[in-house]
Amino acid sequence: MEILKDAAAAAIYGSRASNGVVLITTKRGKQQKTQISLNTYYGGQTVWREIEPLSGPEFVGLIQEGVRNRFGDAVVPSQIGLVGLNDDPSTYPNTNWFDEIFRTGAISQTDLSFAGGNDRTKFYVSGSYFLQDGTIKGSSFDRYSFRFNLDNIVSDKFKIGTSNSLSRSLSTRINNDNNIFGVLSTALLLGSHIPTFNPDGTYGRDPNASIENPIAAYREPTNDVFSNRLLSTIYGEYTLAKGLNFRTSLSVDFINFREFRFSPTTTNAGAGTGGTGIEAMSNELALTNENYFTYRTSFGDLAFDALLGASFQNSKFESFFGQGENFPGNTITTLNAASIKRDVTSSRSEWGLNSYFSRFNFNWQQKYFLSASVRADGSSRFGANNRWGVFPAISGAWRIGQENFLRDNRVISELKLRASWGLRGNYEIGNFASRALISPGANYLQRAGLAPAQLGNPDLTWEQREDIDVGIDIGLFKDRVLLQVDAYKGTTNELLLSRPLVGSSGFTGITENIGSIENRGIDIQLTTFNVNKEKFQWSTTLNMSFFDNKILTLAGTPFASGFASWVEEGEALGSFRGFRVVRLFQTQEEIDALNATAREMSGNPNAVYQSTLTRPGDIMFEDLNGDGLLTTADQEILGNANPTFFGGITNNINAFGFDLSFFFQFSVGNLMFNNTRAFSEGMNSIFGQAATVRDRWTPDNKTEDTNFPRAVFGDPNNNRRTSDRFLEDASYLRLKNLSLGYRLPSSIVNKIGMSSLRIYVSGQNLLTFTKYSGFDPEVSTFTTSNTAPGTDFLTFPQARTMLVGLNVGF
Repeated sequence: MEILKDAAAAAIYGSRASNGVVLITTKRGKQQKTQISLNTYYGGQTVWREIEPLSGPEFVGLIQEGVRNRFGDAVVPSQIGLVGLNDDPSTYPNTNWFDEIFRTGAISQTDLSFAGGNDRTKFYVSGSYFLQDGTIKGSSFDRYSFRFNLDNIVSDKFKIGTSNSLSRSLSTRINNDNNIFGVLSTALLLGSHIPTFNPDGTYGRDPNASIENPIAAYREPTNDVFSNRLLSTIYGEYTLAKGLNFRTSLSVDFINFREFRFSPTTTNAGAGTGGTGIEAMSNELALTNENYFTYRTSFGDLAFDALLGASFQNSKFESFFGQGENFPGNTITTLNAASIKRDVTSSRSEWGLNSYFSRFNFNWQQKYFLSASVRADGSSRFGANNRWGVFPAISGAWRIGQENFLRDNRVISELKLRASWGLRGNYEIGNFASRALISPGANYLQRAGLAPAQLGNPDLTWEQREDIDVGIDIGLFKDRVLLQVDAYKGTTNELLLSRPLVGSSGFTGITENIGSIENRGIDIQLTTFNVNKEKFQWSTTLNMSFFDNKILTLAGTPFASGFASWVEEGEALGSFRGFRVVRLFQTQEEIDALNATAREMSGNPNAVYQSTLTRPGDIMFEDLNGDGLLTTADQEILGNANPTFFGGITNNINAFGFDLSFFFQFSVGNLMFNNTRAFSEGMNSIFGQAATVRDRWTPDNKTEDTNFPRAVFGDPNNNRRTSDRFLEDASYLRLKNLSLGYRLPSSIVNKIGMSSLRIYVSGQNLLTFTKYSGFDPEVSTFTTSNTAPGTDFLTFPQARTMLVGLNVGF
């Protein structure tokens, strides 16, 4: 696997490199006796952290307290419509829903491969089976895959080959993330005073809410996704003349996706509909044809190579979706059993990309390097006037270490300067984003109807990223110490984004080229070979990245994204905006004084600083503009989700047959908006609450050290508003990977008919050091949005994994 970060190296891929380039080379056969390899491992996964909830009695006591704080000491929950919460809190059961949903999930994989060949034909065949049970009950994934690679030299001038990969997977999914029917969501939102099951065996449920029982959420629904994928490439390469080759290839990527969902009447989602069933199917067929000439030659000390080619891509997509309700029972779940066909839709779409590219590389005496490339991409997603984008690049390097004055230096064994400039493009938008679209389905009285579905934008054009990179490579003490430093600046112009529109327009947004963003930073990689003996080697690699970005221009007005993210010119992408917490109100006198000031400054005799129902124990938010009133104008940028720096450190040790590798990953300075806390620490409704609210403000706990306001039903002061109360430092240090193995000596394994044998244990996410209070500091709820990073809302955490494995060669 190779990652291309250099501007010129990535530019040859044009629009395909808009988010970077990762080159993956699959295993191929060699001229050798057939070798058989068996690799297998088995292990378990757990969540590395749980959130402690209030006990059932504590939760009921909190509800009763919140009702009294809002409506008076004599008011009980039933008087405001809450059922079953009037009794002595100590009489209620206690359920830890996290204990009910989390588990140790098994994970295993077995790979078997055959590789070999002769001087003409080489082959590689492998099969694999992967099985994983999620850390949350009800979730699992299993996959079968098969690979076949073949290369054949037909003649001295002609060779052909093929690469094929076939996989079939089954993903048993569960609802999560911002979903009142999700397993993790309901485990946090359902009060701990609700029993797992009622005496009659039915699921325990809260009569005051529609939140699902977490056990029912993972046991009852069916949510299976079957995926079949075929990746196949055939190529031919012909030598036209000395140094001049022509290569052509045809690739097929076919994906078949089928989804079966059923919510039975034993769930809240299906109870009101008599059961809800959904079946969906989609197929996507992508064809890619690449053709290119390569030429390599040298003239004395000058080496030269060139590439000239063209690529054509086409992708066709079709889908079908059907939904039915009111089933005769929960046994027959196919849509033909539904008496009400709620929805049946199908769609087709297609896109194409034509590309022409060239590259030229010059090398003089292995000391001076120059490379230039240009690529033109034409996408069907843009209008005819802006269909094509041109992406040039140039780079150069000077190996100073090969100059005579440094060649025999005892300290500096390598010194290289690099610089590059390049353009890349992005066309990742809807297939017809530039066109005004009309959609079917606007039917009335059994008559078919059409309605506008999308605003057109004929001026829509390519998003372009301009990258400038300068770097230095240093090798010291015969390359025992290697240092790479890169400084870069990337400017994305004509940024493609869906700009929100006011609802009265009839549309939610329009895709536009809305502005430009600048990214700049420094990447550092230091590798040291600490010990390099025959039977003992130890190397260490440290990489660090310092990163900063800023929105340079933005068409239109700033806009919100996600829960707390804000997109505004001059600010970083990933910024958070909201109110700032000053402190908790301790007395009614200070509230009255602020209200009096608000009336005086505004001239309104009814004005109040925050709310007419603000009381001691509520949060005081900062009046930033000093007008005596807390309004939306008092919101400001609170920080952003981007780390100040991030990276990792890897150690690899090999000694006397043992191998040890461990990788620590770190991120420093990034903020996370923990929207989960807005619910689990809101103390304003019947949602389950975290144990942290035990430290809430009460008349007997007026300490100014607490960050938790009073419990008050309905939250009239809006203590839960978007503010820095829920913004946390998500910096972390994590032992991401650890592996310890032992390779048996060849003198032993050969006697038992093997060529190699290695046993190992490994782990992922074994240790995490962070102040972040959520499940995981690495998660992000809005994974499909680049305008709202760093938000956590009931998001599935990563797992801690332990494995034991075996590598065998024959």
